[in-house]
Formats: sequence, C-alpha cells, structure tokens
Amino acid sequence: MYRHTFSKCAVLCLMWSAPLQAWWSMGHRLVGYIGERRLDPQTRVLLEPLLQQPINAYNATLTQSLSSFPDAAIWMDEVKNRAIPDLHKNHYINTPLYLNEIHQTLTRADVMDRMIRTSAASPYNVLTCLNWSLYQLAGYFDDQQVTQERATALRYLLHLMGDLLQPLHIISLILPDGQNDEGGNKLRLTQPLEVENLDRKIQKVEKLHMVWDSILGSITEDAEHSTTIPRNDRQEVLAQAYQDLDTKFGNQPDTDIASIPEWATSLFFVAQTHIYQQIKINLPSKEEKGHIWVELVTSPSEYKSTVTPVAQQAIWKGGVRLAGLLNTLRVQKFRAPFLQKQNWARML
Repeated sequence: MYRHTFSKCAVLCLMWSAPLQAWWSMGHRLVGYIGERRLDPQTRVLLEPLLQQPINAYNATLTQSLSSFPDAAIWMDEVKNRAIPDLHKNHYINTPLYLNEIHQTLTRADVMDRMIRTSAASPYNVLTCLNWSLYQLAGYFDDQQVTQERATALRYLLHLMGDLLQPLHIISLILPDGQNDEGGNKLRLTQPLEVENLDRKIQKVEKLHMVWDSILGSITEDAEHSTTIPRNDRQEVLAQAYQDLDTKFGNQPDTDIASIPEWATSLFFVAQTHIYQQIKINLPSKEEKGHIWVELVTSPSEYKSTVTPVAQQAIWKGGVRLAGLLNTLRVQKFRAPFLQKQNWARML
C-alpha cells in the first residue's frame, strides 16, 4: 500500500517550512550539486524518472525544474501547505544540551540516548523523515515502480541531508527556566556579523541560527534571491563552489560511522564546541520578544574565520554522504546497513 498512497509520515513531511531555511537556498542547491556530481552513473540514470515525476499531493506543487538535484533540493522549502500546522518539525531534532553542560565532556552514548528519547517523544523529525525517505527509495531501487510518494522521498532526502548537517538543526540549548533556544533561533548577537551574499550585498546577521545558515558567505544566499538569479549563473556559482570545496576536503577521509544517527551525534558535538562554547549568556539575560541577547567570546571577524571552514565541510559532507546513501541503496536495497528497520512500522 505504501507504493500508492501517501503515508502519515509523508503528510507530516510535506510542510510549510520555518522562515529560516538551513544553509539558505543556495546552500541546499550546493548539497544537491555535490551529491549529483558524485553519483554513480547507473544510480543517476535510475533516479531520472523520479526527478521527472510530477508531485501534486496536498497542493504541494513543484515550483522548480525537476531535472536536477540542485533544483529538486529546495522543493521542501518551497512547499507552502499551510493547512497542516507544525510540520516544520521534520527539518530538525531538538536534542537537549543543558546550560550547565556547555563546557562538560559528554559521551557519544549519552548524546545518542538523548537523541533516541527525543525522537520517541516527537517522532516526526529530521531523523525519522530521512529514514522514511530511504525506505521508500530502497523499494524503488528494488522494483523501479515510480510513484509520487517515492518522487517526494527523493526530494526529502536531497533537502534533509543539508538540514542534517546544519549543527543547529540537531540541538537545542535548555536554559534554567526550562525554555529552549529553538536551535539558536532565540539567541541574538549583541554584535551582528556581516555576511556578503551572492549579489555582493552586505547583510548584518544577528540571530545565531541565521549566522550558521549564512556563514558560507559568497556561496550562500536567501531563497528570495536564489530564484531570481539566472539559472546559468547559478550553475556557474555551484560549479566553482564544488571545485573549491573539493580542493579543500576532497582528499579527507570521512571517518564517521555510516549511519544517520551517528552523523547527527557528531553534529551535536560540533554545535556544542563551535557554537555554544563560543558565546556568553549572562542570566538573567536581557530578553525582548522571546529573544535572548548573547555575546561572542571572540570578535565577529575572528569567529567567522574560525567557523567558516567548519560550515563548508558540513556542506561538503552533506553532498558526499547524499551520493553515498543513494549509491549504496541502489546496490544493496533493503539490505543497506543504514536502514533502521525498527522505525519502518511507525513511519508507514
């Protein structure tokens, strides 16, 4: 039945996205571009029918070309199905980090346990949506039957591999009064960072979550500008960005265990080290309309120079792992080691 009707998870994945899209539009395009460049030719040929399959479920029409990974990768943020509330949850998972733990050494087992418990309490999140997508695509590689559900699953995978590698989509800081910072969305810098976008405009960014969405500077931009840049120009930008990142990271082995929860756990520690340990929160803090003002430990320029390579590597890993997942699924189908069978029944 899952091949012919949209499952509950598919409904809950078709969401009106949060205003701040991870990595912004061009960052997601770049993850898709890297993934497409590193696909096995046989995998790319088999996926072409899914890229061409129209998707009309729940008024979620495709607003971008179906023919390429970069265009399909931003579809999940283009879905404007306002009739289904709170579906943005599938872009992230709020694994808790408590304020007094920011400088503590946590074990991977502890973080993984927190992530599992968080997922169980709120089962519609980036991890379960990715797992559902992989299950659908494993079935497609098994019988190559094209359905809207599988075409949607490919677009989820293209987008969510970018979301997964944005550290603030994995973690939420818990303050003493019990409120969480919503992945840095409530934290505002007293000294905004200046970011140069593709259109050469300088934008001051003060929200911590947006800092990490925009930290790639010249190879990211917001969704509004992304769709107005001529497609050929976008392709040139993506091709140059790919070459730059390949030069920096292409020869570095990916030592993380090949499972999505392990990748998410690694990003939890990136957020702890490169984000939360680099700010000062003075409680009681000045609070205004739900925002908490924080200071960087270093100067804004020093912070950008330190964390930009971290963000760039996350984008690169997102694209490389995207290709790896799809290539492995084509060969191993339901035997792929990263499929989490224990979640399938709940997600279908």
